[in-house]
Amino acid sequence: MGHQLATFTSSADLFAALGRGQRFDLLLLASQDKLTCRSLHAVCKVLGMPMLIGPQGEHWEGLPSWNEELARRRRTVLQRGDWPTWDARTEEMVRGAYRFIDSSKSVFLRGREIHLPPRSFAFASELFRNVGTVLTREWLWNSIWKAPPQREIGRVIDVCAASVRKKLDLNAENGFVLNAVYGKGYQLVAIPPRRGHSASGPATH
Repeated sequence: MGHQLATFTSSADLFAALGRGQRFDLLLLASQDKLTCRSLHAVCKVLGMPMLIGPQGEHWEGLPSWNEELARRRRTVLQRGDWPTWDARTEEMVRGAYRFIDSSKSVFLRGREIHLPPRSFAFASELFRNVGTVLTREWLWNSIWKAPPQREIGRVIDVCAASVRKKLDLNAENGFVLNAVYGKGYQLVAIPPRRGHSASGPATH
């Protein structure tokens, strides 16, 4: 369906990945074990990560094709909360007034196109996929720069963060602020729109 896929053979492996700072737009759970479901549901609630439990075996009989059914359920679960919306067909992620287009590595803010360097785009994308979560400098370096550790890691990431904050105009009026978390990394925080104001603004396509 155009998504990047990460597969885990057990909930322990998934918990380990989450503990290392990895985050996902959606968890598709194949297990029907009640304890596993309850544990993962609690974790997803804390992390703000939607979860779908897929029926197994004969439960799929009479349902539409896997892709159609998954797409339908995904739309439903994403509509319940303030999750980022990802369109696999157009490779777009929409969050509030911001629209990310992966193919061109560009961002639109209320119709205004903002071009970012590849690493700045990846940095901003991770922030918007993990709103409310502190992304450590180590995790950001390993996920985006994919280079051996250097003494200048902190400086390089701080410069990138400052550039993204400025270019994307991250402030309360636009619905998101980027905070530096001392000794850890960065956290993108969603700011509820003021009464009578809309953070998304007019839609432009």
